[in-house]
Amino acid sequence: SRTGGDPIANTSWDVFTQDGEKVFSSSSIAPILILAEGVYEAAARNGTRTFRNTFTVTPGQNIRVEVRRER
Repeated sequence: SRTGGDPIANTSWDVFTQDGEKVFSSSSIAPILILAEGVYEAAARNGTRTFRNTFTVTPGQNIRVEVRRER
């Protein structure tokens, strides 16, 4: 619910390419993965709600992608 907040239990994650192809799926509370350069969308499901965030991967950079729920 806030930037840098704690991960929420019972959340599942999917990551899609810009073309909509699913490239990653996990039920880990805070998954770690390595992706090729490009634009992706993360979808976090918790209960019946799904939250999405689009992000860009560039070579040589580590990023933290957060998907925030709105109150």
